Amino acid sequence: MRDLNVTRFVRDHDRLVREAAEITPELVERHREVRDFVHRERAIHLQVTLAVGLFALLALGLALIRPSLPSLLLVILLCGLELAYIRHYFLLENHVQAWTGLLLEWEGRHPSNPVAPRDRRLEGR
Repeated sequence: MRDLNVTRFVRDHDRLVREAAEITPELVERHREVRDFVHRERAIHLQVTLAVGLFALLALGLALIRPSLPSLLLVILLCGLELAYIRHYFLLENHVQAWTGLLLEWEGRHPSNPVAPRDRRLEGR
């Protein structure tokens, strides 16, 4: 089974959507599926990010109570891991929000234009 690199997957889909010559119902459906998948990934990463942050705080408490080189290294390791998770989480979060806005725009329901007519390119769905 092939490993999934979520960052590459997100960037490839983003490129596909930006370079699409025409907005077809198939593209809209594919975009909705990818957005939903990334949304679930984002939720999982949020939980992992919070858990790693909690462990980093517990390790920091341990390092303050019983200072030692291993406890200090554990704090540094967990803080570095937390920063990487935060960065990845925000990549997913920003794409989910942008893609949701794009989907609403394609459907003529974007909040910046609440009375916009439905996009004619989506007729026949």
